[in-house]
Amino acid sequence: MASPTQPGSRYQLVVYPGPVEVDWIVGPASQAVRPPETRMLFARGDVPVAIPPPLPVEVRRATASDALVFFWAMAPIAVKYAGRGQSRQASHQIDLLTGAFVVLWRLAEMPDGPDPAAPGQNRGTEAALDARLPRLERDIDPLLALGVIRGLCAEVERLHPTLASIGVPIPSAMPAETAAMADLAEAVIRRGRPAGRRPYR
Repeated sequence: MASPTQPGSRYQLVVYPGPVEVDWIVGPASQAVRPPETRMLFARGDVPVAIPPPLPVEVRRATASDALVFFWAMAPIAVKYAGRGQSRQASHQIDLLTGAFVVLWRLAEMPDGPDPAAPGQNRGTEAALDARLPRLERDIDPLLALGVIRGLCAEVERLHPTLASIGVPIPSAMPAETAAMADLAEAVIRRGRPAGRRPYR
């Protein structure tokens, strides 16, 4: 199939005994480029680094606005799942919230950066972002999920002033509303499931 990352190239996934998987991309060296986060192990010639252009201000503002609306729309749903004890659904919502937070953090903290929503093959997480990113543990229960949701909400709320400075409308009532829902969800979780009620799936 055609490679989505290299002009004029073909992509092939090969599984070798072991098992070992290798993503081979074969194409003309004259058109080869690589993203900044890659590291060359060996090469017969230079492969230039492709630096994506920064987002125009109006696109940055619109992207941030969409991500912020999405985040605060998904946060109460995540709280609801945690309150119901639906850890699997809550973790899915946390994944959506995390993706939106990453986009917002990059737009707020890297004003001259490229489109943070664009697919970035092998793109790592910036150290400053990684240090702030709330994460689920290996074992997930409703209270842990709720803690991560609260952490993500707090991190996004910290970005509000920076986002407002570039003209992004801020849903200022949502943090308090979501926090109130989270308090209620925690009380429900700690009280436990009523006797005779079937667990949610």
